Amino acid sequence: MAFTHNRRPLAEEEKSTDAAKARARAMELLAGQELSSGILYERLNRRFTEQTSAAVVAEMVEREYVNDERYAEARAHGLLAAKKSRRAAAQNLRQKGLSTQQIEQALEVVYAPEEGGEDPELEAAAGLVEGPLPQKAGSGPPRPCGGRPDAARVRVCGDQRSHQKSGRRIEREYIPFMKIACISLGCPKNQVDLDGMVHILLSAGHETVAELGEADVILVNTCGFIESAKTEAIENILEACSYKQQNPNLKVVVTGCLAERYRSQIEEEIPEVDAVVGCASNKAIDSIVARLFNGEEHLESYGLKKDFPLGGKRVIGTPAHYAYLKIAEGCNNRCHYCAIPAIRGPLRSRDMADCVAEARWLAGEGVKELIIVAQDPTAYGEDWGKPGSICELLDKLNKVQGIEWIRIMYAYPERITDEFIAAMQRNEKVVPYLDLPIQHCNDTILKNMNRRSNRAELLDVIGRLRRQIPGITLRTTLIAGFPGETEEQFEDLCNFVKEVQFDRLGCFAYSAEENTVAAKMDGQIEQEVKDKRAELVMQIQTGIMAQKQAAKVGQTVRVICDGIDDESGLYLCRTAGDAPEVDGNVCVSSEEPLYPGEFYDILVDDSDLYDLYGTVAK
Repeated sequence: MAFTHNRRPLAEEEKSTDAAKARARAMELLAGQELSSGILYERLNRRFTEQTSAAVVAEMVEREYVNDERYAEARAHGLLAAKKSRRAAAQNLRQKGLSTQQIEQALEVVYAPEEGGEDPELEAAAGLVEGPLPQKAGSGPPRPCGGRPDAARVRVCGDQRSHQKSGRRIEREYIPFMKIACISLGCPKNQVDLDGMVHILLSAGHETVAELGEADVILVNTCGFIESAKTEAIENILEACSYKQQNPNLKVVVTGCLAERYRSQIEEEIPEVDAVVGCASNKAIDSIVARLFNGEEHLESYGLKKDFPLGGKRVIGTPAHYAYLKIAEGCNNRCHYCAIPAIRGPLRSRDMADCVAEARWLAGEGVKELIIVAQDPTAYGEDWGKPGSICELLDKLNKVQGIEWIRIMYAYPERITDEFIAAMQRNEKVVPYLDLPIQHCNDTILKNMNRRSNRAELLDVIGRLRRQIPGITLRTTLIAGFPGETEEQFEDLCNFVKEVQFDRLGCFAYSAEENTVAAKMDGQIEQEVKDKRAELVMQIQTGIMAQKQAAKVGQTVRVICDGIDDESGLYLCRTAGDAPEVDGNVCVSSEEPLYPGEFYDILVDDSDLYDLYGTVAK
């Protein structure tokens, strides 16, 4: 599929009537959060007709994916915890599109005085009178924390904590001081790339701002991996360009995978974009901004894939206590469905000493959780002729003072050797967590995907991991509707999901990416069928997750605190089995303040599909 875009908002006659796509969009919206039927309808209606949106919402309600009564009560509990009055809570719930009856019912349950106890509303009011939570001695001002992390959410970099340490401002005569807002999309590797660009811009004398409307430059760092990612990237580019209506001098710069993949097509189809910068030109971002403000127009800058940045100075774009460490660029796996090698090039492993040096720097900045990322971390060192080098790297990172958790985000099952498992075992800081992107289980489909494993080998790897690392959390991703996938092969996939019982799982409808082998294969499957198959897999996984989550009730778990949810007043924490911005939270109610980056023991007293709920263990 060629690069295309649609401007927002769509006129009614331009909206889609495709129920399958609307259903897939609804499942995507509901994957990381619960929504009311009104909010779900409003979001669907941005792209789909009123009739299609209403029909899909009704279907989600019938399947219990959406339940307004449940949503209202859960949100009311959060508002009470945040010390909101009943009246304020009612107003908040009305804004969510809930009916008067639903609101009253929820508030009656949540705000009703307990028998023989205090009135919850009076307790909330008393809490407000008591003032803000006291600060931890010597901790400085509390760092802000947003709501629930969401992988699909746009991250706007405006954290001056990290940026202040990035270097002294250097005033340059040829360019004025600029306010730059950054939109980061896609994977953690993309975030690391942006962190490097922000450091360069700050060193050149510029400033980052959180609000797009305040910016002189909006930098959109894009993902271009699959169709949904491309759509999200284009939507954000268009949103950035819309700010030119209020600021005609605004410059919009597009970077990242979409820029690398589609190059001049972006400016041709979205002429409001001022510059398109390929990944190899990230290091020249300051000079590109300077050229724009010196009168040059419609700039393009690319480079060779071997020049994609590996390491270098950066800011920390994540919260203070965790950070990503990118150890390699590119990929040699050549899976037939994947466009990454075409975008990012072949595997290039980063020098081990450089990786360790950055880890030490991150620890010195207060980072406690180090998250190792690459297209395939288990391939680290293969381009040097030293397969298995990830084991040596883990040994070295484990010795870095200040780091308490080391998380390996991805591990291809084909490269999970006994030596790799042993390295996870002997290094106590490495958390028992792995994301195994297996994609499928059927031998024929795996062969057609150009994967190196078969079903028996996958089961063997999973079995060895669970036997040798008790309590390990295993996440995976699957593709439904790969070209030629028969009903029997899809049923095989469903049975595999039931058999293996992954802790976390995401299933995506196959996306035919141009210039990939799979896109040219015979047996392409209709989108509606692909979407339906992906949805069925997720239904199976929903039941598995519900059981696994419920089994944790009554347990005491070790967590790291990420901060506080301003809406609910609950502290957002994670276990070793929860990766930030990917997995769920342990939502903690505590009268005593919890601090970001600190570890706590939490007694779990409730659960839902995604999150656990609890209190600090006494």
